[in-house]
Amino acid sequence: MTALNFPMTSPKKVLTIDIDTDLSSTLTCGDLDSESAKLQTSRTDSSSKSFSLQHPREAQSNWARTSLKYRTKLLKRWRKLILKDLEDWTSVVAEERGCTESEALTSEVLPFLEAIRFLEKNLNRILKPEKLGWRGRPLWLSLSSYEIHRDPLGSVLILAPSNYPLFLAGTQCIQALAAGNAVIWKPAPGCEGSARLTASSLEQAGLPENLLTITSSNIEDAIAAIQAGPDHIVLTGGHKTGEAVLDQLQGLNGPSTTFELSGCDAFYVREDADLKMAASALRFGLRLNQGRTCIAPRRVFVQKSVAAELRTCISKAFEGQPKQTFTDEQERKYRSWIEDAMDQGANPLTGSCRKSQPIEAPLVLDNGSVDFELTQKDLFGSVATIIEVSSDEDFLRQQEKCPYALGASIFSRNIATANSLAKIMNVGTVTINDVIAPTADPRVPFGGRKQSGHGVTRGRDGLLSMTQPKIITSTRGKS
Repeated sequence: MTALNFPMTSPKKVLTIDIDTDLSSTLTCGDLDSESAKLQTSRTDSSSKSFSLQHPREAQSNWARTSLKYRTKLLKRWRKLILKDLEDWTSVVAEERGCTESEALTSEVLPFLEAIRFLEKNLNRILKPEKLGWRGRPLWLSLSSYEIHRDPLGSVLILAPSNYPLFLAGTQCIQALAAGNAVIWKPAPGCEGSARLTASSLEQAGLPENLLTITSSNIEDAIAAIQAGPDHIVLTGGHKTGEAVLDQLQGLNGPSTTFELSGCDAFYVREDADLKMAASALRFGLRLNQGRTCIAPRRVFVQKSVAAELRTCISKAFEGQPKQTFTDEQERKYRSWIEDAMDQGANPLTGSCRKSQPIEAPLVLDNGSVDFELTQKDLFGSVATIIEVSSDEDFLRQQEKCPYALGASIFSRNIATANSLAKIMNVGTVTINDVIAPTADPRVPFGGRKQSGHGVTRGRDGLLSMTQPKIITSTRGKS
């Protein structure tokens, strides 16, 4: 496996890796797990090609000195250009995703536009220098004044996903640029169109040359980027991929990391919930992007007193819905988990999994347990498992057994109680009486805990993560 060495001309280097699948479209977990010896060798391969970041770094040095007002005006011009060519953007994303133009518009293009508009309105407020007043200042420092500045990190490399090729990678790209960084974007195979469209549109809006570079979609580019020795990594992908990336970083100069890893989200239905609403939300979560969403519902917890009624509502909600089939990769990876659960007593409520026949999804398994391998794994398809619980306390105890903690949903008519439960849960995001959609709000950060990762992207905190603080103090002279 050939590697590309990216020589860094500045001590500040940053790598952003954004892969929201199991890396099946860019770097499969198998690629990194089974070929670790090859990757180890490629670190020192003297025959490797070189890809210089000299020009992006030179462009970034000048870009970092532009005013926040200037960058905001450029963002506004760019958003208007996207709106003008909205049909083209929607068509490109729909083709890459293999979905309808309606789904591409609502799940990617419009949220992406809102992410840009968020920066238009808030970039200056978030990144402008902060002057500290006298309150809280120690008496012996009464002659000193302080300012906190937000400097860009340098160069951000984005290795993009195939499931949401524009919204995820595009939002990180524009946040990195707005913060004063240069961006190198590696698209997933088959998703080069949205990356190139972004680059050409930004150029038309006035983005300086060499600030945004689109690489090929080859796996070698992703591997070489990891080996380049970044200062910061943002990874969105599977847990095993995160481990493999960390392994590749051994011996490098201590990059910090933000990892958005796998999810196995809890979906809790209390006895006071609107059961029809919960069933409809489950259907939406499993059908959206064919279940290829990291925060799709996987473990459906329901209080025993309403379990039978919920099953009826789920059956009706999925009745007559178009069936989905798994890809060969999903069949290979998930069938053993599903069959193991069925051997332990689980049975399909919707969909099917029969010997020598393709899995039919969405697949909702009844009579589940938190001890199934299926409910302990980072599943990435239209599969969910129903698990009965006796109380809120029982739910909290059982849902915590899962090693993943990306998000969760709670369905209840008692919003106060649901909020109390949400505050206790050790996950990154909790949606009450909804799934997935609220996380696209550009104001809020997104990230997981435990084996689902650490750190956040998007929103104010995501923008700040593309910067580093610089403290400037000034002391008045004594007469």
